[in-house]
Amino acid sequence: MGATLTVSGTVYNWPTNVSRINEFGTLIEQTQTNLLSQSQALGTAPWTTVGIVAAAPTVTNNSTDLFAPDGTTTATKIVYPTVGATGISLVNQPVNVLASTNYVMSAYMCTLSGAATGSIFLINGGSLTNYGSPAFNLTNKWQRFSFTSTLGAGDGGAGNHGIGFLPSQLGTGEENPIPNFTVYVWGAQLEKLANSSQLATSYIPTAANSLSRGTELVSVTNPLSSSGILPWGIRVDIQPQSGSAWNDPALTRGIIFMSPSFSGSFTTSNSFAFFALAASSKFELDVYDTGGASTQSTTWLHSFATGSKHSLALTSNSGSWNLYADGQWMSGTITSAGTGQIAALPSTIAIGPWDTGGAQPLQGYYSNLVVAQTIDPGVLFS
Repeated sequence: MGATLTVSGTVYNWPTNVSRINEFGTLIEQTQTNLLSQSQALGTAPWTTVGIVAAAPTVTNNSTDLFAPDGTTTATKIVYPTVGATGISLVNQPVNVLASTNYVMSAYMCTLSGAATGSIFLINGGSLTNYGSPAFNLTNKWQRFSFTSTLGAGDGGAGNHGIGFLPSQLGTGEENPIPNFTVYVWGAQLEKLANSSQLATSYIPTAANSLSRGTELVSVTNPLSSSGILPWGIRVDIQPQSGSAWNDPALTRGIIFMSPSFSGSFTTSNSFAFFALAASSKFELDVYDTGGASTQSTTWLHSFATGSKHSLALTSNSGSWNLYADGQWMSGTITSAGTGQIAALPSTIAIGPWDTGGAQPLQGYYSNLVVAQTIDPGVLFS
């Protein structure tokens, strides 16, 4: 569930329990919740308008002035008045947030014509502590803007806080003088993050309540699973989303998993897990025997760039492993070793989070999954 961007630049909202497959591949993301309600209707409660030493803005749902990013007429039109140096005019929704916690705020915004500046903010209504974004440069083209912030130790609680939109950067209690202008907003989202290095995930549309996207998993039957231990190779292409947590040192990212019995979650028994270790800029392969014990842990040095497509291939020949990235072989170092090997090729190939280890999948598009009875990288990358 969530939105993806098409090649033509429009946004498509996917229904629940449907793989998000488009021209780029299959999008896999971590579990996340849009904490805001009425994400496309900023003129509907609990959204409110505020005017301090200025008039409150005028808000209209379902504007017919232009199409929203998904091609519908569901964007919200916000007309701001002229605001003086000490005035504030904004659209706001009360939210329940936690102190000393990371959040990311995001929304699609544009003008009808010309350029303007706008901001997203999260503010403590009691202390007036402001966590506001820099001023974004709006144009007549839809753009998704996001801003990540860490709340202070005393800035948690329900009802005190609000997330909102205003026409220019919110400063320390005052606004720069601004003329009246109109801005269009669609897809407002607030997400709690495990770490301040993470950025916004794909848009999750909401109505009367906040909404969560569950764990995303993709699995296929292994065509070689009945053949025992053979020379074999697996290849997958991945395009990490720009701003995804590939280089987040606090997180381990699972990429490929194989398991003999997959029913919505993974077990370590008779399987292997392929991870990205961002803290050390390495990949790690963990091999498990039929009892679930780790028999081999191998690391390779390589780095990925987000926003670009990369190809990974892994080959095995009687327990000897090789890793290829973008067609280049990478030498591996066994950091620990045990006894025994995988008893048989796993029956299922799956991509998603390794539940027992707490890892999340690398956020991005996966495509060109190949499983073959070969260890020739030329075949796998052809």
